[in-house]
Amino acid sequence: MAERDFTGGLIDRAAELRGHAAPVKALLEAPEARLMAMSAGDPLVFGTDLAWLKATPEICALDPSGPTLLGRAEEGAGRFAIDVSGVEEALALLGAQAPEGVAAGFKGLREAAPKFTPEDLALAGAARSLLLWRAGSLYCPRCAARTSVAPGGW
Repeated sequence: MAERDFTGGLIDRAAELRGHAAPVKALLEAPEARLMAMSAGDPLVFGTDLAWLKATPEICALDPSGPTLLGRAEEGAGRFAIDVSGVEEALALLGAQAPEGVAAGFKGLREAAPKFTPEDLALAGAARSLLLWRAGSLYCPRCAARTSVAPGGW
């Protein structure tokens, strides 16, 4: 069931898939799947638009934890996020999907937000929050065990 997230976007969070590797993998490998890349919480943009990338194995491998499932768009296509913070070759690989003549780069979300669609802004905000939380929460605050990312990433 689709629900509005904290910024007003409409997405099916696909909660029934989380924790089940096979359906998350199938959603990621579908031709219509797209992912956004973030570096230190800043989204990749092509020009002024949020860059939605084809989920190739090379791009997915840039995030050692793997792509994080954000949910399914209204048409059912999977939407994922990856964290490429500190990966030097990331921009060259990701920028190869930019339209010809359009610059690729990471831009602060506050600066980029006015140019994004409401749906893209909602997903970028959710991805930023989730990926930054993951990066800063390496250990359980209760038992001190190392946290692990389950299929889907939440």
